[in-house]
Amino acid sequence: AIAFLDAIWDISPRWLGWAHELAGRMNVAAVTLQHNVLLGFLNARQEAIEAVPKLMAQIDLEDGHDLDLTALTLSLHLDVERAQGSLEELQLFDGEVFSSIATVIAARTVLHKQQETLHRLSHEGMLDSSEVTKLSNHVEHQMKRLVFNPPFLPLP
Repeated sequence: AIAFLDAIWDISPRWLGWAHELAGRMNVAAVTLQHNVLLGFLNARQEAIEAVPKLMAQIDLEDGHDLDLTALTLSLHLDVERAQGSLEELQLFDGEVFSSIATVIAARTVLHKQQETLHRLSHEGMLDSSEVTKLSNHVEHQMKRLVFNPPFLPLP
C-alpha cells in the first residue's frame, strides 16, 4: 500500500494542479450561479413590490372593492431582505469570487453600452456603416471573450 501511495505521490503534482484549477473554476461557476439566481429573484421581488400599489389601485377602481394586499407586500419585503442578506453572505463567504463576478457584470455593462452607443451614432448618421461594423465586431469579440474566458481566480 505504501508503494502505491508513493507512486501516486510522484504523479500527483501535475494531476493535482489540473484538479486544483478545475475545482477553482467549478467554485467560481457555482458562486456565479448562486449570485445570478439571487439577483434575478431580488429584481423580480422588487418589481413586484412596485407593481402591487398599481394593481391595488386598478382593482379598487374597477370593482369598487377594497382589496388589502398588505400581507403580500410584507411578504415581498421580507423576501427582498432575505435575498439581500444571502447576497451579503455570499460576498463574505468568498469575496474574491464575488468581486470577480461584479467585474464581469461591470465589463458586460460597459460593452453593452458601447454597442448601444454605436447603434445610436449609426442611426444619427455620425458613423458610417463600415465603421459601425468594424467597431461592432470588436465589441462582440470582447463580449465573447468575456463569456468564454471569464477572469479566473486561482484558489489559495
